[in-house]
Amino acid sequence: MSMVIKETTNPYYNATLKGAQIAASEIGGTATNYGPTQSSGQAQVELINNLADRHVAAIAVAPSDPDAVVPAMKRAQKLGTKVLTFDADSGKEGRPFFVNQATSDSIGRFGAILLVKAMGEHPKGEVAIVSAQPTAANQNLWIAAFKDEMKKYPDVQIVDTVYGYDNEQKAFDATVALTTKYPTLLAFSHRPARVSPRSPARLSRSAKATVRSRCQATACQASRQNTCSMAPSRASTSGIRSSSAT
Repeated sequence: MSMVIKETTNPYYNATLKGAQIAASEIGGTATNYGPTQSSGQAQVELINNLADRHVAAIAVAPSDPDAVVPAMKRAQKLGTKVLTFDADSGKEGRPFFVNQATSDSIGRFGAILLVKAMGEHPKGEVAIVSAQPTAANQNLWIAAFKDEMKKYPDVQIVDTVYGYDNEQKAFDATVALTTKYPTLLAFSHRPARVSPRSPARLSRSAKATVRSRCQATACQASRQNTCSMAPSRASTSGIRSSSAT
């Protein structure tokens, strides 16, 4: 089994490989990861074509771009390779079936539920979404379900969706930039490339630090509620919340 993953630098795919290796060993087979160092639909196409030319028995693809990989996947099947998708899906014409860790709808809604719970008994304020790729089919389905679930909370406003492009540093920078663009931002919903189990916490800490530095720069004095005045608005140095779907 050849696992064509979004990127080799993402530890999440070490976990999926381990599961595939366990399953493969039960039937006397093997499983190996193949992928670019940075997420790229075109790089995945080249890998699929190369593996198909080698007549590997099976290819499991986690597409970075659901449409770009379809022709290569169809070609591989014509050459006799079994092809499926996992984690993220492609166009249905490119594979006979898709293996997912959960339904996309449940992942998105659970992310919203976690975020609202973190915001307190009466959730209110601005939130933003940090996603991985605008072309990531699974991420987009999660976001759609997240937004639909958040409609139940009319006092919570989703102000923006930004992308880290499957790169932890870019996701970090995008999150910090959101705190500049929206000074009253109270929460983030992280839908990042699963780069590190600590990424959401790191992003949340950076956002808090950014707000604190603004307060200091404007000589604000924190009140007992741990807030500071940043005319014309207010932002909490400890109230930035984070939820993450992994």
